[in-house]
Amino acid sequence: MKRFTKGLLAAALTVALIGGLALSATTAEAQGPRGGAPNWAGIGFVINACSTTDYTSVAAQALGMTPTELRVALASGLSVSRVAAQRGVDIATVQEALRAARLAEVDQALADGLIAQSEADLFKALLNNQLPQVPPMAPRGRREPPARTPIGRINLLAGVTPRNTIKPYIVAAEAMGMSCAELVKAAQAGQSIAQVAGSRGVALQTVVDALSKAYSDALAKDVQEGLVAPARAQAVQEQILNNVLSLMARPHRQLGMRLPNLGRFGAQLFEGFPPDAFGLGGRW
Repeated sequence: MKRFTKGLLAAALTVALIGGLALSATTAEAQGPRGGAPNWAGIGFVINACSTTDYTSVAAQALGMTPTELRVALASGLSVSRVAAQRGVDIATVQEALRAARLAEVDQALADGLIAQSEADLFKALLNNQLPQVPPMAPRGRREPPARTPIGRINLLAGVTPRNTIKPYIVAAEAMGMSCAELVKAAQAGQSIAQVAGSRGVALQTVVDALSKAYSDALAKDVQEGLVAPARAQAVQEQILNNVLSLMARPHRQLGMRLPNLGRFGAQLFEGFPPDAFGLGGRW
């Protein structure tokens, strides 16, 4: 794996420390504003961080096909719904398989101490479409709201992707000799991956190498499966190191987002757990 220079390492550590200090108020980000509604996106992010669920594999099994076959179909431009229709499978069958997987994720996140019981209960209700509808705020001058709107909505098909992805917290935690849940808890307290590595006496290079290899391997598998052209993959490969350094410096709420110069494909590759993993509709 390509090594980075001492100068780049020092710069990366500086960015990590400054970024961590500037954005250290992430401890309660999943709880939303004080006295306000929960931050569904933040809670969903935490639930998914250490999950080993491969949504594409879950959907593929429900569709009676291999994960590679489904990825190829999606890469060709077909939607999951269209693939299901072509194979004569009710899309509800796929959605229910994914719902069960996500419910199991919520249970695991609760067992790992990443979310509170109240958050788990709310997310399960959301997954099961059991949350009541609430009226929106009435505009001034109107006696009643025009309609009732749902608190949130789960997109059960989110996370079924035409790319091979990784979970960066799982990879980084293994490289540092800790559990993924421990790393996420540190992130919830405002630390970046780089800061956690420093506090544990783990060489930053060790984590960089592990993450870079994981992303490179996923990219190589994309090429092998015909999901991306070799020339395009080479362009993405050249950006992996810089983006891994950026990823390591970010608090978990920003992990994998807004990566430069990679376009739509690069963003999919580096998300690992997409920000819409729970596909929440409405406002939070």
